[in-house]
Amino acid sequence: MTGTTVNPFGGDYTPDPLAQFLSRVVPWVPGGYVNIHYDFPGKRGVPGRAYAALDEYGTLKGLIDWLNAKGSNLYFCIAQVADFEGLNPKNGERKARRKGAIARWARSFVLDLDVKRGAYPSQKAALTAVLPWLDKMGLKAGFITSSGNGIHVYIVLDQPVGPEVWRPVASQLAAAAEAAKLHADFKVTRNAVSLVRLPYGKNWKDPQAPKDCRVLSVGPDMTLAALQAAVAAYPITSGVSTPVEAKPGLVLDPAVFPRRPPIIHGPDFNRVSAEREKNRVVTSVDLLCAACPVVRDSEGRGGDTDIEPLWFELAKLCHYVQDGRDYFHRLSDQDPRYDRAATDQKFDTAQGLGWPQCATIAAASPAASAICKSCAFNGQGQSPINYAVRGLLGTTGAAMPMQAALPAPVAQPLNGHVNGASAFAPVLQAGNPIFLNNLSAIGHNLVNGFIVNGAGQQVFKTPVSNIDCVWETDRSGRSVLRVNVTIPDGTQTNDNKIVTFLAGEIASPGGATSVRNQGLTFEPKQHAAVVTTVDDYTTYVRRQLAAGKETRLGWVTSNGTITGFCYGGFTFDTNGKHFSFVPSPEHALTPRGNLADWRTAANFWVGRGCVEMEVMMATAFASPLLAITSSSGVIVFARSNTGHGKTASLKTSASVWGSMQQVPTSVTVTWIDTEIALKNNLPVYWDELVPSPKQGSARFGEAVLRITSGTERGRNDRNNNHGTIRISRTMLIAASNHSLTEIASTKDTGAQAARVMEIEMSDALKRLAVPESVTAQVQMALENNCGQAGLVYAEYLGKNHANVAAAVTATMQWFESKLGIDSAERYWMNASAVLLVGATISKKLGLIDFDILSMRKFLLEQLRRQRAAVKDMAVDPDDPDVQLARIKNFMNTNRNWVVTDTLVKPGGATPCALIPSNDLHYQQMRGGFALRYAVNDKRVLISEDKLKLWTSQQEINYRQLRKTLIKHKYCTQPHKPRSLTSGTRLHSAPEAVLIFDLTMQPNTALIVEDDGV
Repeated sequence: MTGTTVNPFGGDYTPDPLAQFLSRVVPWVPGGYVNIHYDFPGKRGVPGRAYAALDEYGTLKGLIDWLNAKGSNLYFCIAQVADFEGLNPKNGERKARRKGAIARWARSFVLDLDVKRGAYPSQKAALTAVLPWLDKMGLKAGFITSSGNGIHVYIVLDQPVGPEVWRPVASQLAAAAEAAKLHADFKVTRNAVSLVRLPYGKNWKDPQAPKDCRVLSVGPDMTLAALQAAVAAYPITSGVSTPVEAKPGLVLDPAVFPRRPPIIHGPDFNRVSAEREKNRVVTSVDLLCAACPVVRDSEGRGGDTDIEPLWFELAKLCHYVQDGRDYFHRLSDQDPRYDRAATDQKFDTAQGLGWPQCATIAAASPAASAICKSCAFNGQGQSPINYAVRGLLGTTGAAMPMQAALPAPVAQPLNGHVNGASAFAPVLQAGNPIFLNNLSAIGHNLVNGFIVNGAGQQVFKTPVSNIDCVWETDRSGRSVLRVNVTIPDGTQTNDNKIVTFLAGEIASPGGATSVRNQGLTFEPKQHAAVVTTVDDYTTYVRRQLAAGKETRLGWVTSNGTITGFCYGGFTFDTNGKHFSFVPSPEHALTPRGNLADWRTAANFWVGRGCVEMEVMMATAFASPLLAITSSSGVIVFARSNTGHGKTASLKTSASVWGSMQQVPTSVTVTWIDTEIALKNNLPVYWDELVPSPKQGSARFGEAVLRITSGTERGRNDRNNNHGTIRISRTMLIAASNHSLTEIASTKDTGAQAARVMEIEMSDALKRLAVPESVTAQVQMALENNCGQAGLVYAEYLGKNHANVAAAVTATMQWFESKLGIDSAERYWMNASAVLLVGATISKKLGLIDFDILSMRKFLLEQLRRQRAAVKDMAVDPDDPDVQLARIKNFMNTNRNWVVTDTLVKPGGATPCALIPSNDLHYQQMRGGFALRYAVNDKRVLISEDKLKLWTSQQEINYRQLRKTLIKHKYCTQPHKPRSLTSGTRLHSAPEAVLIFDLTMQPNTALIVEDDGV
């Protein structure tokens, strides 16, 4: 049963389904209140809040989001009531009246169908009963929802009616359903002020297994006359007034209260949008950039030269994307006028002003107008948000070339049903296609979904849609087979669930009971037949494995051409999934657990402002892609002090492919050599990497060259014969508190350092102060459910390797066009390209929701920093005089942006000659100077932001420059920000500065000769 709904987004996209539901099912008539009720875990009572109009929808949605996070059950009253209980003294919100609530208006009728013992065995059975009855009666379901357990059918009127009209019709509807012997709670149907579960949250009756409450189907409204005619033949319950003909006093005038829901179109939509939009994010930065070339252009320049009208339109757009405030700063911070406080103020001013239309954006500046003319959406009269929420990524020229090259995931049908929760879950869980397509291989058949053995006996009472086997390591370290059986899930319509058990345990009474409790039932007398069937299947699997082609982990090639990808005992290619035998299987790479729990844990660190952590986590997906580039190997290295997320990043990355045992701390370079040869294309990890004193920098530098060359160390066997040297192409992901670039390099060459991408971790995670107990829980969830993401990713790579290779090539070309990469820098470029492509694929697969735009910007800056760091190796970066000479060069370059003592006296002489008078206003607008020359105090104060910008342009390693100067006490770095214009008649915001004392002998080189100052 389907229905159409007009919406302002265009196309088939339905905005904010909760608003759609509430705007139709309950009446929003002036003078009354709609109640939302809830409970708290472990507490008695069902309090609630009362809302007077959809203008308050933003507050209502905020409450529901908060309650869902608290694990509360959510309810609503289907009628509008006359008053409320009072105001909450803590927050001023209206408290909903439950006892003594008087219905004032109603707009819908509900049938609460029971799914429980003695009623319907499943939601599917309930729908099978009610849908034909609705058709027979001529009734239209405006909404059909799942309450987690049961089914709710809402019949929605096209306009509100009073209780004297509503009650008799509700009584007749209940009588009609009773006559049809539908299993329903008819007290709910007859009671206008009854509470019904809100279909946007979870049913927490079982706290260990909460169930989703959701809309299953949307249909049209009915007129009151049509509904009265449909139930006219059925009696009215005693005590309920006789139905009356609808009159103007009982039914609202449609001229005043239009029939269509006010929240989804027309003037009423515009009236409430400002409040609603404050609390809603409708799209992502990636989709907005893909939909709007003006946004892409501005983002690429950091807003440089954007005029104010366009800047304001961009501010409005940013209110509808994730982390919009931060993104607006990224659209502004490269303009010379950039000021953080002013940017925040502009963002706040634009809040609630509605979606900027394409025509408005084109009119904001000549540059925007020219760009809009080439846009595929030009002239369609919509907003970039319209196109972003419709997900038209890749149809207009994507923000990144890889996105057009990568195919979108396609949901895989499972037993005639596409699992909407995760398009890729069936790919993982419906593993072995041979079994269901050819049961005769083990002497069995599939009849109407039921397994029948060779003797003609039905083995299970439950239908089976698929069976899969995966390897698992038991407590003693042995490899065992876990069987996953896919069966229908009776708690959610058309959904499936997995029954899982070890191959041998079903033979025991306890194992058989466990299988039955999971829903895969069989008669006790059939136990022997069940055990035989499982043995036949697992024997068949083992036989197939033994006969499978021997291959290495990672890419599978034929005559030098990639044909598939091997992982988890399978080879994935364009023809499907096949058994593979990998010699010397690594128990640490055995998948276990389930994907959903891993996904929740893996995304714990995402979206917290720790882009460095996200980059390190993305190495799991990037490592196999390195083989597509010209690099044989790269070291991606995280450096920081304690508590900055290095180890957490490495363990999250490792859990993609297997156990966190892959992240050792006390190993040697020789051990790493062997590990790389075993892993082939999968990532290799080394935490707390510190070369031993015996190795020294030179020897360790040689190890870096060998590791990144992709060849194993040559050695002889016990008979003194040359052993085979295995070739691998992968990433070594490592972490330490020391700089690997410096350890692996000498003063006269950057050859080793050029093969290391060294990432300095920020203190963002440390500032979040995540408790150690929480970190431990996250890591436990990753360990218990490891390798499942690797199965999904491996299947995608194997089936789409040609498209993936095209995406990597396109992204490498993009980096090269941005930075002009030379041959010595190809390792960094290749690493950056595969990190970005790997993260993008992961996001498309629903594995980890990486912030792709922030990652792209970070990697560009990382390449610039790496270039500066290696360039510094041509000189001695630890020489403070070398660094001081650079400071003097910076001062000479910025002579026009200096504050001096001559400006300290208010109303004093004309401005200093170093500041052209016609630039004073411009300086105030841009909010800061490069430095302050305090002649009287004999100091120079230098803006760190301006110095960072200058050093990046000069390809100088700013971190090393600052470290050296502070270490040798040439300058100090105050803890509190300083304003360079403090005490003058100019104004600039406080900022981080470096202070040089001009009384120190080395710093006298910074004293400017008297040229009028």
